Amino acid sequence: MLRPLISLCLILMAAAENVKLTEPDLSKIKFLLWTRQSQGNFETIELSQESLENSYFDSSLPTIILAHGWNSHGEGFGDDFADAYLTVADYNVFAIEWGDLETWANYPQAAVRTRAVGEHSANLVKILSDAGAFEKIHVIGHSLGAHVAGFLAKKVQEMGLGVLERVTGLDPAEPFFDIAGPEERIDKSDAKFVDIVHTNSGMLWNGCLSIKKSIGHVDIYPAGGSHQPGCVEACIIPDILCYNITIEDLIKGGCSHERAVSYYKESILSVHGGDQFLAWSCHSWEDFQEGRCCEGEQLVMGEWIDVRIPEGKYFLQVKEESPFAVGEAGNDCGILSQLLGKVKY
Repeated sequence: MLRPLISLCLILMAAAENVKLTEPDLSKIKFLLWTRQSQGNFETIELSQESLENSYFDSSLPTIILAHGWNSHGEGFGDDFADAYLTVADYNVFAIEWGDLETWANYPQAAVRTRAVGEHSANLVKILSDAGAFEKIHVIGHSLGAHVAGFLAKKVQEMGLGVLERVTGLDPAEPFFDIAGPEERIDKSDAKFVDIVHTNSGMLWNGCLSIKKSIGHVDIYPAGGSHQPGCVEACIIPDILCYNITIEDLIKGGCSHERAVSYYKESILSVHGGDQFLAWSCHSWEDFQEGRCCEGEQLVMGEWIDVRIPEGKYFLQVKEESPFAVGEAGNDCGILSQLLGKVKY
């Protein structure tokens, strides 16, 4: 339970001591592919047309490329997403496995290596492009993986392959990217449409791990984007004596930080029923809570977002437990309107 707090100390210590950063061994990066034909298993794809042709890859299908974050691995991260995607339709689901390049004790090194990982992974896009799949690619990254996705997309443009259709950043990591410009992190210039989901945005000492400012075409802030319902409650006596403490978010293993992934996977499955993550455009979370954005532009957060939606910030309410989406109830204005409608003047 204390691992996230220990990690925070290590991050600060590493920064203070100017940890030596070694060149990564890019041969350790693997590319895993899930398809319906692989029946729950993955294939390892080499960066060659021959390897792609000998796999179950189908260039006629939508292609997802996933990039995991710190202390994660492509197999577990990709398997969960592949299960969701392949439940609703046929897809090619790739995961970039770069876990062997980053260690639990060296976050600074992992942060720096996101560029090398992303640029190397652009070669996967090259062979996919040669197979005629470029316009069907959607890259999704979580935490440090969001920056991997950004660097991948930038390199794709440098290689002359074109501009990717969509890149999604799930709670992009903030430590070591706090003052980074558009060329040094994920940014809306990386693709034709870049959507960012902020679930744990703010400063480390407030129990937050991700970038708060708007960096996409649309930036979506569930529950305000800093702490998610159910992630900051610390109980001395369960269900009786409880307090909301922001640092509890980290003690619970980066609870809010991981919610971005949970919300997105739930959004994929929403096509088969259930509430959607409806969000409304608004200047700030405070304005949203005070009911000043009842007529704001509405979008569906997650996989089924309309990429033609106007740029800006969007907010919504969510539940403490899965399923997290609440549909129209994600904006208190709906309830407010119902109550006002019953008032007699």
